[in-house]
Amino acid sequence: MCGILGAVGSTAERIDDPTLVDALDLIRHRGPDAGAIWRDSGVCFGHRRLAIIDLDARAGQPMARGDLVFAYNGEIYNFRKLRRELEGGGVIACCVSRACLRSWSGIDRRAN
Repeated sequence: MCGILGAVGSTAERIDDPTLVDALDLIRHRGPDAGAIWRDSGVCFGHRRLAIIDLDARAGQPMARGDLVFAYNGEIYNFRKLRRELEGGGVIACCVSRACLRSWSGIDRRAN
């Protein structure tokens, strides 16, 4: 099981990178295979990865594409279907996480 952490707003602005790294170290047992942080103005994410099904190093998180950023804990059970749909549209996704992110990036987020 992976581990995630995050903060938004003024809290995220006050947390420096060494503090985020220390926080990730506290949850290393949740994801011993990799860890990373991502930040932008007013938001920060951290992720500890436990690689079980998707062992590709490019599946590391937090992962960003355009204005979308995500980190999750769990398994995407329909990733093969997502990957086939993407490949049918000419998009190659190297790993489960990228397949999900590419799928989400194609959704019209302005719709209800």
